[in-house]
Amino acid sequence: MSNMCVRVPSARVLVTLILLALFGVFASPVRSQDTATIDEDWTDAFQWRSIGPTTAGGRIVRIAVVESDPNTFYVASAGGGLWKTTNNGITFEGLFQHESTISIGDVVVSPSNPDIVWVGTGEHNPRNSVSWGDGVYKSTDGGKTWKNMGLKDSFQIGRMAIHPTNPDIVYVGALGRLWGPNRQRGVFKTTDGGETWRKVLFVSENTGIIELQMNPDDPDTLLAAAYQRRRDGFDGGEPAISSGPESGVYKTTDGGKKWTRLSKGLPEGDMGRTGIDYYQSDPDIVYLQTGGSRVRDGSNGVYRSEDGGDSWKKVNDLSIRPMYYSQIRVDPSDDQRVYTMATSSHRSTDGGKTFSSGFAGRPRTHEDSHELWIDPRDGAHMILGNDGGLFQTYDYGRNWDFIGNLPIAQSYHVGLSPQRRYWAYTGLQDNGNWGAPNLMRGTRGPGNDDWVRVSGADGFVCLVDPNDANTLYYETQNSNMRRMDLRTGRSSRIRPQAENQRWNWEGPLCISPHDSKVLFTVGKNVFRLSDRGDDADEISDDLSSAERGSGSAVAQSPINANVIYAGYTDGALWVTRDGGKEWKRIDTNVGLPGQRWVDSIEASRYEEGRVYVAFDGHRSNDDAPYAFVSEDYGATWRSMNDGLPENGSTRALREDITNPNLLYCGTEFAMFASIDRGRSWTKINNNLPTVAIHEVALHGKSGEIVVASHGRGLWVLDVTPLRQMTTRVHRRSAHLFQPQPAILWQRGGLPTGDLYGGRRWYGENPYRGAVIYYFLRQSVGSLVLTITDDEGNVIRTMTGDALGKDARSPGLHRIEWNTRRDPARRTTNERRSSRGGQQGNRGGSGSQVSTGTYRLTLTINGEQLTQSVQLQSDPGDG
Repeated sequence: MSNMCVRVPSARVLVTLILLALFGVFASPVRSQDTATIDEDWTDAFQWRSIGPTTAGGRIVRIAVVESDPNTFYVASAGGGLWKTTNNGITFEGLFQHESTISIGDVVVSPSNPDIVWVGTGEHNPRNSVSWGDGVYKSTDGGKTWKNMGLKDSFQIGRMAIHPTNPDIVYVGALGRLWGPNRQRGVFKTTDGGETWRKVLFVSENTGIIELQMNPDDPDTLLAAAYQRRRDGFDGGEPAISSGPESGVYKTTDGGKKWTRLSKGLPEGDMGRTGIDYYQSDPDIVYLQTGGSRVRDGSNGVYRSEDGGDSWKKVNDLSIRPMYYSQIRVDPSDDQRVYTMATSSHRSTDGGKTFSSGFAGRPRTHEDSHELWIDPRDGAHMILGNDGGLFQTYDYGRNWDFIGNLPIAQSYHVGLSPQRRYWAYTGLQDNGNWGAPNLMRGTRGPGNDDWVRVSGADGFVCLVDPNDANTLYYETQNSNMRRMDLRTGRSSRIRPQAENQRWNWEGPLCISPHDSKVLFTVGKNVFRLSDRGDDADEISDDLSSAERGSGSAVAQSPINANVIYAGYTDGALWVTRDGGKEWKRIDTNVGLPGQRWVDSIEASRYEEGRVYVAFDGHRSNDDAPYAFVSEDYGATWRSMNDGLPENGSTRALREDITNPNLLYCGTEFAMFASIDRGRSWTKINNNLPTVAIHEVALHGKSGEIVVASHGRGLWVLDVTPLRQMTTRVHRRSAHLFQPQPAILWQRGGLPTGDLYGGRRWYGENPYRGAVIYYFLRQSVGSLVLTITDDEGNVIRTMTGDALGKDARSPGLHRIEWNTRRDPARRTTNERRSSRGGQQGNRGGSGSQVSTGTYRLTLTINGEQLTQSVQLQSDPGDG
């Protein structure tokens, strides 16, 4: 709870409170007279649509192939769940999308029963944007359904191994918490299919298991690699701890009853991350790659054992950014052919004595590889997973096929252009910045050919000038901010060239709501950028409160241009009310338990002193939500955490652009909305996967919001009913919402993309017609929707199935009208002779109506509710 000052309200405030009470602002339409809450069941009517991108892929951490049928394999993504193909990658089915978390560390398939699949949640890579998990899951039907089998406090899973003939015997290498200590680390074993677990190897609460390999000829013999690592409260390329004396390699020969730490030939000092791979044709031969990012004693590199791991010999110094990679593979049929994965992967054909850089051939693959499966029947066939997605080769990597139909992009941010057919721009983890139309005029949504690449590197902030759709501001790592003219592709650097500045990995940038040629950003100091970023002025001193602190959020009041807020990675939060002449620190009034990263700041467009702030504590080993609002420029604060999950850091807190009481909150595992300014929250995911929401953007003309998910790309939601869910509306027994204008989009345009084949992906277009929402408090006996033109002529009547499933039951409902008339009555002969007639939704329809305003009448048990809907012509791209 925040420390709030108790003050006696003024007479004006008392009058305001009385009026608000009279008009029902504080009343509850659903559960009580105290809280205005969206009923969770009503969110079933919210239909999110995915628009990609897939052209840039996303991080792949594990690949599990059914080796009895290599056409079937599973792909585990860092933040986008599990994907399965049964046709060698031509098409994929998304699995494990709506569990408690879809960040994955490992996936394994039982060799004796391919229907048994295990997923270990929580990505094992210790990079700055990683999410976390809640244990291990098991499927016994090839991934259709899942059950959590425990180890919920393991946070991140390094590796798992399944007995080759007894699927009830499973080993789990639990890596543990990245940002703090925890006891559920080490190697765990089950002999009853996960019903019970026994910890068979434990190093310490600071060190878990990153690697676990089972001897191909002896399932009681396993090698495990312990990894001591830790991230702190600040972003950076490397963890604060990436090696230590507790890192090391362990061996058991009796199924985990006894473990021996191996040392002969291995580094004597601190070790870092270690990868291990058995040579399947002769398991006495084992390869190992190890390295600590801060180890400088020459011990990093590639090692080989010829006695099953009891002793080792270093064969090469190769070790590239080991905390992120240290992955090594040996061809199952040729012990001299060895691969390592890294920023630039390497290949050896002489047992590791020499390596050639960039084993990926042409067409080239993405860098930053994390997984490689080699076909045991044909070493030329390999499947590669990296930060750019999935690749496959059949000639030892000389040529690669990019499998570009996996929607697993890791978006950090989203910015929208102002047009009605708007473009969405997003910054992606290690895949630059991209943009595409949110919809296409044809029958399909945006596909790979519709996405435009703006930059390379790690992509972050993307903002479009609201008055000039051709001006884009974007950012890559270390706050490298640039402006691009989208007509020419010419870009200019706009990050201030100030001395002794300290910039965040993902720095903040905002466009002034008063003058779109003015921007604000924060390093150590706050900067005002004028002339579209060409000129920069420091408007503050160093406001960071820690030696490594840097800017993480900035906002200017839409009401008063002199009110500016700045937030930092060290938790410092400041406000100026005179354009930067004087700054006041305001985070000390919030009542946080310690340093908490300032993740987003939203200065209200309705009240000058109102500001919303989301703090993110997971980097400080605290996963609780921290959403707050102040009505007095940060002097006092109100907590808005009630209704948000205890485990789910708050990342983005945004205010609606038409309803002052409607808020959106993106958290680590879900998207939430509030219709009472944060006094209560409702999860609105529905078909949106359980994915981290890093940003929420609101479009001014479409009635839609777009969220940037870190694992499933961009998702769009029509929030028309949310914006009209006032307390007064909710008190009613039924309500028909005012629909958004429906655009009669033209079907013209030249086709793009491939004509044939199945290996493709397209985003979802919005429904092509009018979308109408209504809600019912109770079940009703009769329900009819009648649509009339401006002369009162009935042009469409919808009843029964045409209104949708369970249309008469309580809840929020969605009706889709395809903007066509009722089908004309025809004789039997006419029906028999018709060929290829235009069919509308749910049972066919007649001719297309013209633009104009149409009256909607929803008759419920004889009572009528009315609204109007506008049908508008295609506005073009201007």
